[in-house]
Amino acid sequence: MEFTEREALKLRLEQLAQHERNVLEQIQLERRELLDRMKELDEKERQDALHIDPPFHYFSALIYKKISN
Repeated sequence: MEFTEREALKLRLEQLAQHERNVLEQIQLERRELLDRMKELDEKERQDALHIDPPFHYFSALIYKKISN
């Protein structure tokens, strides 16, 4: 069976449309992954901001105990 130029052009347009859908899907997936990672970093920074460094806290308690004795 021989393709006409019109059929070949139509087939190529369909291939390009499928490729565009695939690329768009990949971009959306990567965007979701990036946003998820940004949320993880935001949460980690929030947790770090609320966290008191244990060695400092422990050292402060020792100084307080020594001064009060």
